[in-house]
Amino acid sequence: MIALALAFSAEAAQRTFVSTGGSDGNACSITAPCRSFGTALTHTDPGGEVIVLDSGAYGRVTISQSVTIEAPAGVYAGISVFAATNGIDVSDAGATITLRGLSINGQGGDVGINVTNVNNLRIDRCRISGMGQQAIKIVAGNVVITHAYINDNGHDGIWANGLVDVLVRDTVSVHNLSGAAFFNGAHGEVRDSSFTSNAFFGVYASGGPVATPTRVHLDNIEASNNVNRGIQLDGVVSGFASLTLTRSRIVGSILNGIVVFGASGPATLTVSDTTVSNGGGGYPAVAADGAGAKLVAARNTVIDNASLGFYQVNGAVFESRGDNTVRNNNGGGVQTFGTITPFGGL
Repeated sequence: MIALALAFSAEAAQRTFVSTGGSDGNACSITAPCRSFGTALTHTDPGGEVIVLDSGAYGRVTISQSVTIEAPAGVYAGISVFAATNGIDVSDAGATITLRGLSINGQGGDVGINVTNVNNLRIDRCRISGMGQQAIKIVAGNVVITHAYINDNGHDGIWANGLVDVLVRDTVSVHNLSGAAFFNGAHGEVRDSSFTSNAFFGVYASGGPVATPTRVHLDNIEASNNVNRGIQLDGVVSGFASLTLTRSRIVGSILNGIVVFGASGPATLTVSDTTVSNGGGGYPAVAADGAGAKLVAARNTVIDNASLGFYQVNGAVFESRGDNTVRNNNGGGVQTFGTITPFGGL
């Protein structure tokens, strides 16, 4: 065993290369590149880099070490994902990993990037499409997603469940079940991104434990033409959740634009400086429903909706902190069943 370990170490390098003209029998150097990501990793030192030299498909891979896998701009680095497999499995609790410029294409496969254990993961300039389940599934670690394009997946584009921290920036998530979803204590920060034409929700969040509630902040996003709702926050039994939405545009939802549902655990949704305009069939644009649900609104523009502008029912709390513009809504501006707490009126 010692001799084998020494032999492997002697072959490893800080930087390795893959090419369509390479061979997995090569040393993965720039003059003798390998053919697949999986083989290149076995020749790469922890913390090293795997560089794609030319356009082609390089195969699925399991990553259990710190590494960067990168395709330069203009180079197509594909991973075809076939039945009962994932495109990339990430499974090292101590690893720092970067995936840059990869295209992950479902061909009957399950998950594009499956994150079961990691310290820090950066997903940059990646495209993930056609997966049977999630495009990106996260159950551990700190994950940053930037400049991604996520489309036509059977489940959610981004799915974060448990004690994870996820930052999403400059990303498009379209034609999935939901654009992004956060559950059971996940923390999400989403900025400058678009969630469009998804079958359920643009962005969805659901409650977590008392000690680690689900917390999501959305800033400068667009949730447009989603079949169900643009933004939905759910309280759950013994669960806690908060979602803050700022400087955004929620348009074209078939049902509500924004809704918070309560349960025994409180769920607080705060909306400010946001435009809500939906063509849905008789559903209020911004709604709070159920004991434990709280909606706080300030400086929003709620116009041209097919039903009410604001709606509160079943023991929910609605706080209007002023300067909301509510007009041209079929059914009126505000309907409440219970107490509305105004701070400066609508």
